[in-house]
Amino acid sequence: KIEKYGLFVPAIFLLETGQPLSFVFSQLAYGGAPFGEMIVKDGQHRIEDYAQIFEDRRNLNVLIEALQTRAQEVQVEEEKEKLRIKRLKAKMKEEQNAAGENSKKKKRFKFPWSRN
Repeated sequence: KIEKYGLFVPAIFLLETGQPLSFVFSQLAYGGAPFGEMIVKDGQHRIEDYAQIFEDRRNLNVLIEALQTRAQEVQVEEEKEKLRIKRLKAKMKEEQNAAGENSKKKKRFKFPWSRN
């Protein structure tokens, strides 16, 4: 979802600012996990999985690094796509110019009895 909506920067910002309190949040998540099952099927297990990730700061660092790496990859892919589109537009423009020059070079048929 982060990649789909291009929210790499806000996600990394939130993870880094919340890093000092990650252990506290994970303990709160463990406490609220039984209520998650009432809301979502298998909610308790999902919440406990996320709490386990946020319990250790090293996991957050790995997650932040993975997000940064993926953000860079997405940026490179977007730049390649922009370059591809730019080249395609230039090629189309070149073809249109070549077609326009060919049509200018063609002489119209003149009837022998016409003065023009």
